[in-house]
Formats: sequence, structure tokens, C-alpha cells
Amino acid sequence: MVTVLGLLFAGWAAAAPVAPPRRVISIAPSVTEEIFAVGAEDRLIADTVYCNYPAAARAKPKIGSMLSPNLERIVALRPDLVVASEDGNRAQTVQQLQALGVHVVVFGEARAWRDIAAQFQQLGDLLGRGEQARALLEKEQDTLSRLAHRLARVRPVRVFFEVGADPLVSANRATFIDDILSRAGGRNVEAASAVRYPFLSVESVLAANPEVILISTESSEDTNPAQAWARYPDLAARRRGRIFQVPAHLFSTPTPMSFTAAVGMAARLLHPETLARRPMGGCAPGAPVGRCPPVPEIWPTRDLLELSSATRARDLWGPQRTFGNAGPGSPRLADAPSFWDEGAR
Repeated sequence: MVTVLGLLFAGWAAAAPVAPPRRVISIAPSVTEEIFAVGAEDRLIADTVYCNYPAAARAKPKIGSMLSPNLERIVALRPDLVVASEDGNRAQTVQQLQALGVHVVVFGEARAWRDIAAQFQQLGDLLGRGEQARALLEKEQDTLSRLAHRLARVRPVRVFFEVGADPLVSANRATFIDDILSRAGGRNVEAASAVRYPFLSVESVLAANPEVILISTESSEDTNPAQAWARYPDLAARRRGRIFQVPAHLFSTPTPMSFTAAVGMAARLLHPETLARRPMGGCAPGAPVGRCPPVPEIWPTRDLLELSSATRARDLWGPQRTFGNAGPGSPRLADAPSFWDEGAR
């Protein structure tokens, strides 16, 4: 939701324009993606150098980075509205823009799906695209509900999510990453950490002995960070060959589309036995004839995540990108059979 800080900076109640803004600048990649998602990209006159999804966002004029946007450039573009996020922008930046007479709306930290959904709807309403935002949210919520139905009886899997390797960083229960893992049928081994993104020792992770490790990886990385855990043969995730790389952007961008896609990918990695592709008849193996649950298969592998209007992972990773697995003899994710019924959505 728009936070008190955001209300203070943006003057939401007192200063928001009556008519939908026509000249919008986004200084957060998540906001840029959402503007495109609700079909308001024609109003987006500039964004940041990190706004690379969807592909059309790369062609927009750039105003610098999230942390250090070019304020003079922003003012010169005469925006009706600048949209920022506490998840990546500095309060000082917002204050400086306000002092220069720029109208700014700041969205608060997204700690769970409810925050992401509420902020997306608010952005849609602000841009005069409330109905479009609502329809997309209903679609994404339906996907999450269908997945929850599929995972209702699974045993939660102990999972460690590696946000960064040097230093070693994870995420606690006050993050939307934790919500992703929980909805995917996982139990975050760092949920109880005192800070949202704790710095950890390798020894503490070994002591938690996760059954699965998910490693957030940038598409530009040529190394296989999963290999760092291969030196610990007694680690449960290592023994079972369940150490996977996942796209950093997908698990770090608080948008409805990214969240749903990330839940789907995580669920497939945590519970492949439950989300395996059904045979042509549509029933899970061993299901009684005529008693197949009316729930379509969820989540793809090879191109990964064709959700809503976007093919997420193909754009984020490139067509040749595969996922490394540190387990001996374990198949790469990209070699696994597809588990999305084509045309299910």
C-alpha cells in the first residue's frame, strides 16, 4: 500500500491530479513493469537504466539509476507524476523532487502478496486503468488459488533462499520472498531471522540443513554459484541434488506477474512429484477414472513461466539460459518435462 511516508512525500490526498496523469516517469523497475501491464505505457515518458522488462521499457528515455536519478533530467521532462518505491528509491530523492515542485507518489515496502496486489490496484486507479488492474489481479489470484489447491496436502520442504553469495544473504518472514516460498510449499529456514535480509555464515545454513536451496542469479552471471554448496556432501540439498539457480529479477521484483511466476517456479522445484505433467487424459498417474480434479496443470519449464501477457524467463534469461544444479547426475531444470498444459490459461 502507499505508506505514511509515501503519503507525506506525495501529498496523495491533497495534491494528486484529478485527471489521470499524461506524462509519467517511473524510477523503479517494478513500477515500470506494472505501467506496461495495465496498458498505460504510452504515458510513460522515461524510466531508469534498470527498467529492462518488458523489452519495450528499454527503449524509453532514461533518467539514471534508482538510487541516483538525474533530478535535472526529470524536471526538464515536465512530468505530471513521478512514481517511486521504498523498495529501491531513497527518501532523499523523493524529498528533493518535491522541493523542485515535482508531484511524486511513493509505494511502500511490499512484504507479501497482499501488499503487491494493493499497490498494483492503486497504481491502476491512479492512471485511470483500474479495471485493467483489477482484471489482471483476478487472473493472477486465480492462478495462485489453483496452485494452493494442488499443494494443499504436501509436506512443507525446508528451503534456503540465497539472495546473495558474497556476503551470504537470505530473507526472513517479513519479505515477499518468504511469502513466495510459503505459497510454493516451502518452509523458509531463515524466517525467524531478526532482520529482513540477514547476513549469514555458511555454518548457520549447514546447521539448518535445508532440503532445497534456491540461488538468486543474475542473467549476466557466467559462473555457477550452485557449485559453492557442492563441497558439503552432508547437506541435505546437496545429497538430493536439489540446489537450483532462479532468476534474480523474478524473485526481487514486487509485481503481481513476477510474484505469481516466482511462486510457480519455486513450487515446481520444491514439489516436482506433485506438479508433474499429467498424461494426455488430464489425470494424475493413479487417479481413479472419472475423478480427476478440475484443476489445470500449473507451471512450465523449458521457456519457463508464460504468465499473463508476458513470457517472463525467456526475456529475463535469454533463450539459451539453463539452470545449474549442483547435485551429481541431477537433470538441469531446462531438461525436465514440461508441466504446463498448453493453453490452460
